[in-house]
Amino acid sequence: MNNIGSNGEPKGRLVLVGSIVMDVLLYVDHLPDHGSDVLASQCHISPGGGFNVLNAARQLGMKAAYGGIIGTGRWASGIQDALSEYDIDRLAVLTSEGDNGFVVGMVEPTGERTFITYPGCESMLQDEHLVKIEDKLQYDDTIYISGYEFLYPVSGPLLSDWIVHASQRWNIVIDPGPLVGELHDKSLVSIISACSLLTLNLKEAETLLYRVQEGADTQSGMASPSPANLEPSASDLEPSASDLSTSPTDLVIENATRLAKELHEHLRKDATLIVRAGKHGCVIVPGTSRSTDSMKNSDLCRAPAVVPSSPSREVIDTTGAGDVHTAAYLAGLAYGATKTDAAWIANVAASMSVERLGGASCPSIAEIDNRLNTQ
Repeated sequence: MNNIGSNGEPKGRLVLVGSIVMDVLLYVDHLPDHGSDVLASQCHISPGGGFNVLNAARQLGMKAAYGGIIGTGRWASGIQDALSEYDIDRLAVLTSEGDNGFVVGMVEPTGERTFITYPGCESMLQDEHLVKIEDKLQYDDTIYISGYEFLYPVSGPLLSDWIVHASQRWNIVIDPGPLVGELHDKSLVSIISACSLLTLNLKEAETLLYRVQEGADTQSGMASPSPANLEPSASDLEPSASDLSTSPTDLVIENATRLAKELHEHLRKDATLIVRAGKHGCVIVPGTSRSTDSMKNSDLCRAPAVVPSSPSREVIDTTGAGDVHTAAYLAGLAYGATKTDAAWIANVAASMSVERLGGASCPSIAEIDNRLNTQ
């Protein structure tokens, strides 16, 4: 495989449709007990949420754009400054009705993080906002949406309808995120039917598989399986970054492969599915080309492929590692890599990102190429 930076200019633009918030990350020795307090050793404040994906795309040479709401206040000003600093196009809608939201995150020595999110004006997308954003989209854009967006009472239902419409013209990339179990059935149906790339971690994959199987069984009148009956349980294998690191690689990958195969059966045949398994690598089901008619080729393209990991030299902060993985995968494709090679590039980028503080921690092209050359 050629280095990521040796294939000329990347094609297309990555567009976030959704929200950017500010991250307030506190680095602690342990989480406080109920009603108690702990002292943080460090504090890191920077744009987060969807910004992590846009920042990673720019670090890797891709063009990027933000389609969402920017308000008025200290957090909105920080977001505006960051978009300008990283030369991210603004398809955003400006509003004077409040500030953007923020996230307080506590990061433990293992790199595991615990969040509390306070939504702001970015969670209030309206139909007229989506019309304005769509008018500024380009034909070769790839649209990225986080699962968090579908949980917002105002934005969520509108985005659920919009992505089905938008998927007829653009590739839709969705990372359901850790709250996938709380998504409404309508949002799940829209995600499953609209996405051209679905990327999620092992625990999220199990939760989503249970949800879609539950929906299918309810429609057919069959009794739904309980999560306890889905064996082996991914929630036992990947409840946290620290627990996942102690699980045997063969067992983790076997479970990720099973989940990927079963979950992909519920997606469009041309959709790509990536199940991330942290230090153990990822499993990718490439999906078929929309022009592929051969059943033999279709079956082959829908077979799960295991992509090995690139070990991190140390784990400092896992915040945004999934975002970096997604952006690096898309950048690999934009540079002309195959889907499996792009997944390998993504594994390398994500493993390097956890060696740094903060969510916007994607390595540069030169740094990834250097790590690739030493694997």
